[in-house]
Amino acid sequence: MGDDHCRQLSGPGELWWRLASGPTFTDDTVHGTSMTNATAESAYLARQRRVLIYIPHLLPVYQPWARHHAQLLPRFETMLAGRKRAVPTLDIEGIAHFSLDAFPFGKLEGSILLINGRGPRLERAIAAFAPDLIHAHFATSATEIMDIANRLDVPLVVTYHGWDSRISSSTQPLRPYDRLHLARRERMFDQAALILTVSEWLRQEVVALGADEKKTEVHYLGVDRQVFDGIRSSDGSSRVAMVGRLVRLKGTHFALEAFRLLLPRVSGLTVEIIGDGPERAALERTVAEFGLPVSFLGAQSQEETRNLLARSRVLCFPSTVTEGLSAEKFGLAAAEAQAMGVPVVGAKTGGIPEAFKQGETGLLVPDANPEALAEALHVLLTEDAVHARMSSAGRALVAEKFDVRKNLGVLADRYDTLLDALGR
Repeated sequence: MGDDHCRQLSGPGELWWRLASGPTFTDDTVHGTSMTNATAESAYLARQRRVLIYIPHLLPVYQPWARHHAQLLPRFETMLAGRKRAVPTLDIEGIAHFSLDAFPFGKLEGSILLINGRGPRLERAIAAFAPDLIHAHFATSATEIMDIANRLDVPLVVTYHGWDSRISSSTQPLRPYDRLHLARRERMFDQAALILTVSEWLRQEVVALGADEKKTEVHYLGVDRQVFDGIRSSDGSSRVAMVGRLVRLKGTHFALEAFRLLLPRVSGLTVEIIGDGPERAALERTVAEFGLPVSFLGAQSQEETRNLLARSRVLCFPSTVTEGLSAEKFGLAAAEAQAMGVPVVGAKTGGIPEAFKQGETGLLVPDANPEALAEALHVLLTEDAVHARMSSAGRALVAEKFDVRKNLGVLADRYDTLLDALGR
C-alpha cells in the first residue's frame, strides 16, 4: 500500500493501518485529493477489495505461508491482525499489520477478546481498514474474531490447518482456550461464508465435525518457487534431509531406527534435521547411543531450509498416527522438497499422500515401519535413474499444483466469487 493510504506509528510492534474508515463521503479531501461527493463515492466503489488476515500470533517462523498470503495475494489489499507478536517472529515489516500487544493493556484486551469476543482497539483498527472479508487462519482464530466480523457485517472465511480439527471435549487435559473454542464452534460453522482445508483428507474430517459440506473446500498451501528454485548446490550424494518440529507426530524416532538399518548399506550416509521441539533431547540420546551420523540444526529460516534441500538427495517424512497421535494433514515440507528436485519418502498417513505422487515423485511406506522406510530410502540413495526421474517429476508437480502464486490467484478468484454472490 502506498504512503497516501496508510501511516506508520512508531513504538513497540510498529503498526501499519489504513486511514480510510469506509464509505463516508463528503466534499472534504479524500486521501489528499479534493473530491465532490459523487466522485468520492465513485473512487470508493472502484477501490481494490480488501482482506483482513487474522492470526493470533504474528507470525511464528514456521508459518511463512501466512506471510505469502499477505504479500502475494493478487488484486486484494491485505492487512495482518492478531493479539500479539510471536517470539521468534518472521519479518513482517512492510506488510500492513496490527498487534494488540503493541499498546498499553493490549495483552489484557486480548484476554478479554478470548472471553467475550470484544476487543475495542482491535475492532476499531479493523473497521478503519474496512475489509471486504476477514480470513482467519485456524479454526481457533475464527472463534476469536467471529463476533467482531459479525458486528462489522464482514463475511468470514476460515482455514483449517490440522491440529485445530482435533480439539475435542474428550481431549484431556482440555485447556480453557480449547473449551472456549468448542463452545463457539457450531456458531462459527454457521457464520462462516467459506471454510477451507489444506487437504481433502482434512476436509472430510472437518465435515465430520459438523461443517456444511457445501461450503467446505480444499485449498492447498503453496511453495514459493522463487525461494525453492530448484537450483542444486550438490547432487546430495548420501545426504538425507528431515524438516519438521521434533514431536512424536513427526515420527523422527522411527526414522532414526531406519537410519541405523541403513548405515552399513550406504557409504557416507549423513542426515541433517531442521526443527526443534520437546523430543529433541531423547532423539539426541538415541543418536549418541547408536553412533548415527545425524545432525540436529534446530529451527531455521525458510532460506536455510531451502539450502539444506539444495544439498540433499532425499527427504524423509515419516509422520505417524501411532500412540493415538493426530495425522499429518498435508506436508508442506514435502512440496518444498519436490520444488528443489528432492524426492520424498513418506508414511502413508493423513494428507501426506496428497503432497506427492507415489512411484512418480516419491515413495510411500507403511506407518511405523522402520524396515520399509530404510528400504525406500535405500532405493533413492542408490538408484540414480529412479532418483533422476522422480526429481524431475517432482519439480513439475509443484509447478502444476503447489505453486504459491498460482494457488493464491485461485484464492483471490474464490474471494471474488464469494463476494459477488453475497452482493458485496
